[in-house]
Amino acid sequence: MSSSSTIPECLPLHPGASTYFHGLHTSDTTKYVDLCDKQFNETLDQIINSAAPNTEELIKSLTKTYAALNTERLTAKRLAGKLNTVKQEYKMKSDQCEQISLSNWDLYRTGEMTAPNLLKLYDDAKDSRINNTQTAEDGGVTTAYLLKIFPYIWENPTCVLPDLTKSGNAKKTRAADDDEIHIEGGNIELICPITCKPYERPLISKKCGHVFDHEGIVNYLRGHGSRDCPQGGCGKVVSMRDFVPDKIMSLRCKIDKIQKIKANKEDNENLDTL
Repeated sequence: MSSSSTIPECLPLHPGASTYFHGLHTSDTTKYVDLCDKQFNETLDQIINSAAPNTEELIKSLTKTYAALNTERLTAKRLAGKLNTVKQEYKMKSDQCEQISLSNWDLYRTGEMTAPNLLKLYDDAKDSRINNTQTAEDGGVTTAYLLKIFPYIWENPTCVLPDLTKSGNAKKTRAADDDEIHIEGGNIELICPITCKPYERPLISKKCGHVFDHEGIVNYLRGHGSRDCPQGGCGKVVSMRDFVPDKIMSLRCKIDKIQKIKANKEDNENLDTL
């Protein structure tokens, strides 16, 4: 720094400015991203309900757009993490500096005494490492997850889902994020084992992964705080707080219903033609 400078380039953080310093943060875009996420789910429902001939193409387009949203989500997290790290480093270095006074003003002005430069620290800092895995707050399934498995369920609502991990060689649409997903499969039934009727509001146990309709499990647990899982051979003890909505089963049932209606309509049209 030139000795002719009238003011120092950088000064330690003044105690009176601490409130403003701690208030320095990135814009919180969470509510906007959550709103977009909700709209994606609504759009997914609309696409399914329309049962249009180009449904798979629409889903691919939706998946690509959702991938862009997740990129922005991750960028915002990295930016916030980087700023927090830089602020901590700046505060630590600033606390080691001698507070500005009339006696040391010229020393700071000439560069004989220095203070950290917040902007330079930020420019030199590396981006924070953020886990790219999106998780649902309720412990359920994310929109990205549903978009990945959609092509398989659309083709066959009762299918056993394949290995969708990065090492898997099954076909898939462009991933909405880079997290690895592996779904264990079995014989998929769209009938509740308690009510013996098609699922209306499927719930999945976070303890054992067994699925029951809301009506069935509520009746089964009525009068009991907890009880053995009604699935034969399970052995887990469950309560209502262990259950969350099963979005995958809901997707299966919705697609199955729509495809049956579509098939019946086509059969009727063929009969009319005959």
